[in-house]
Parts: sequence; structure tokens; C-alpha cells
Amino acid sequence: MAVHETPLELARRRVREAEQRVEVQRELVRELTRKRLATHDAEELLLILERTLQVMRDHVAEEERMHGAPY
Repeated sequence: MAVHETPLELARRRVREAEQRVEVQRELVRELTRKRLATHDAEELLLILERTLQVMRDHVAEEERMHGAPY
């Protein structure tokens, strides 16, 4: 955690980082598809990353509701 980062700010930062990981994985799936290579494992990982990201977003939204902070 950064020196002046609140727990909510930390959670928001981690959501942004997860969004970046999801986008990187989406690009990997697109690249594998373009090259006509197997995408099953990459797509499975993408699904896990997307689900995890949604859980993280839900957590941040709940914290914001509890503490009245907009995202």
C-alpha cells in the first residue's frame, strides 16, 4: 500500500490493474486466434480473470455504498 493510500484507494488501484491484465489476456486470445493456434487455455484464463475482476468491482462498489464514496 502506498504511504497515503486508503484501503478503498488500494482496492480501486487493484481493480485498475486487474482491468489491464484482462485486456492483455484478451489481446493474447485475439493474437492466438489470428495465428490459428489453440485458444482454449487462454480463453479459460481470460474467463477466470474476468470473473475475478467482477468480484473485485463488486467489493469496491459495496465499500463505496458503506462509506458513501463514489468510484
